[in-house]
Amino acid sequence: MVDSAVLQLLLQRLRPLGELRSNRMFGGFGIYANRRFFAIVDGETAYFKTDKENAPAFEKHGSEAFQPIPDKGPMGYHELPPEALHDEDLLLELARSALATAERAASRRRPRKAQTDPTVGRLRGLGPKSAALLRSVGIPRRSQLEAHGAIGAFLAVEAEHGRQSLNLLYALEAALLDEHWAKLPAELKARLREAAGR
Repeated sequence: MVDSAVLQLLLQRLRPLGELRSNRMFGGFGIYANRRFFAIVDGETAYFKTDKENAPAFEKHGSEAFQPIPDKGPMGYHELPPEALHDEDLLLELARSALATAERAASRRRPRKAQTDPTVGRLRGLGPKSAALLRSVGIPRRSQLEAHGAIGAFLAVEAEHGRQSLNLLYALEAALLDEHWAKLPAELKARLREAAGR
């Protein structure tokens, strides 16, 4: 179960970052600031997005890279140091670095003038067929996909069009994470299947 107290604490203390929202995903929650995904809360643990530029700031506090599957590489997130939950300055410093990392990743993948709320057809890994299915159930844009979550969107498509491939479910989750579905760890895929009743 997600520790909602940790999630609520983060949402309260990270308000200086701008418009915040959370979205349920793979048994935990993703946190967005100004529509940019930069953190995960899973159980009592929070993970912030990292790359080679900001990872040392986390490692300085003893944080390790998030690696849910031992024989796979890390996912590009580091555990939030426990002391950051009680040190607002440290929390905001690490959160801003995670948000900057998310911005750098997005700038490498999309043109600078990309829409702030793109259509689902422009999301990474969602092809024309997947986008058409989403549009047919009233999910034409990323904001609507975020609101439904991958599970909700997948179940809505199945309710309208019948049983779908699990690859669609994985692709929806990966699109929200701005990753390719094939990079989702097996553990996360298993959580998605369980949540979808498969």
